[in-house]
Amino acid sequence: THAVVDDLTEGKVPIWLNEGLAKYEEAKVKPVDLTPVRQARQEGKLVPLITIFDPAFLRGKSVTINAGLFYTEAYSLVTYLADRWGLSTLRDVLLDFKAGKPTDTILRERFGYSAAELERNWLRWLNS
Repeated sequence: THAVVDDLTEGKVPIWLNEGLAKYEEAKVKPVDLTPVRQARQEGKLVPLITIFDPAFLRGKSVTINAGLFYTEAYSLVTYLADRWGLSTLRDVLLDFKAGKPTDTILRERFGYSAAELERNWLRWLNS
């Protein structure tokens, strides 16, 4: 999945989307348990989407995160987006990143939300 996504976007894919899509594909053969993400949400330990959406997130920076939790968080976000808007929209998002569009623009054009609005709706979905 990583190779296909990197090729499609010419390497311009943000980490959250790349990891989320990889985990999404993996979940087709090995189910993903969202319990740790739900628990981290209750404990206030999720990485805020505004942080994840920052293009500099984890690139060349020494940041301490729980990688397993981050991958599962990214998976849950991608699953929410795919369930709500479909995989074809996520493909369009990848092409938007390839074209160099900023994340804020992509979120508004493809999903109709700011990062904060998307986070609220995703968290509601996560708890349902």
